[in-house]
Amino acid sequence: IWVAAGIYYPTSTTDRTISFVIPNGVQVLGGFPNTGNPTLVNRNPQANLTELSGDIDQNGNSANNSYNIIYTKNVDSNTIVDGFTISGGNADATVASNTPINRDNSGAAWFNEANSFTDSSPTIRNCKFINNNASKNGGAMFHEAGAGAKANYSLENCEFDNNFSGENGGAIYNLHGGSSSECSPIVVNTNFTGNIASEDGGAIHNNGSFFGEISGSYTDCDFINNTANATGGAIFNTAFFQGKTNPIYTQCRFILNTATIGSGGAISFDASGNGVANYKITNCTFDRNISSVYGGAIYNRISNNGEIKPVYANCIFKENESTYGGATYSIGAFGSNLDVVIANCIFYQNDGGVGGAIYQ
Repeated sequence: IWVAAGIYYPTSTTDRTISFVIPNGVQVLGGFPNTGNPTLVNRNPQANLTELSGDIDQNGNSANNSYNIIYTKNVDSNTIVDGFTISGGNADATVASNTPINRDNSGAAWFNEANSFTDSSPTIRNCKFINNNASKNGGAMFHEAGAGAKANYSLENCEFDNNFSGENGGAIYNLHGGSSSECSPIVVNTNFTGNIASEDGGAIHNNGSFFGEISGSYTDCDFINNTANATGGAIFNTAFFQGKTNPIYTQCRFILNTATIGSGGAISFDASGNGVANYKITNCTFDRNISSVYGGAIYNRISNNGEIKPVYANCIFKENESTYGGATYSIGAFGSNLDVVIANCIFYQNDGGVGGAIYQ
């Protein structure tokens, strides 16, 4: 499907539950000129802005915007969305502490789910996710893999700017949905700026637990000025009850991210109940990230037979700030297994009341 420059809405009505539903194997390309008889040679998403908007009543007020602009279910990697700005989704249904995740409260720009023992792993390229809001999880995107399922989507050359979640994952929330499930994205040259989570994971929240796995890789990405009011200013990772979260970060930059009242100004890992978080960070920069308690840049917490074995190689930790562990803080308890490897890294001008650079 070729889409010309312009603004498009999921419905011409005011029904907030209607989304653009993309079937398996369909490729949707934006950025074509809206005049003449264009071909692929004429395609230019930067010059020919193609927007998918949740502002279905077209009044500039988000109160009655679409809950989810895009919806996918059980689609494979041949399902491609390329060259769009996706903005104004508003999954704002009222939530309480025990409210389940639903399409009306999570994933305002894109809600993606894989049923048990299926796959839902779309490919997203050259897209911008701007000013989306969810009252629960995943201000812009929500991905869930059911029991035995996979939601290993990919992001390439994308931007996530100024998205908000009322709970976790200001831009993206990744959730395993049951035993042996996996949600491990491949993220390349994608930037996260100014996203906010009221709880954990200012940009991204990865929830791997109950025999599920959320790992994936992040290469050449920027995380700038994201905020979690609790823990994980840019990214929060959790693995519990034999879950796994083993991501790989390569050539990424974490700058000016904040954990306002919690820990891990840039990244936080939490492993408990035989959960495993054996991650690797290579050739990355952590610059002026702040947490109010533990780990200005990185926070590792292990308990109840959990395991965290990170490797930091060829990284720079510069001017990060926290009360304990200006750059990194790691603590283990109750039979946990903590083994941190630091190779060829530079730590300078980090500020921690206890442990100026490293607390372990």
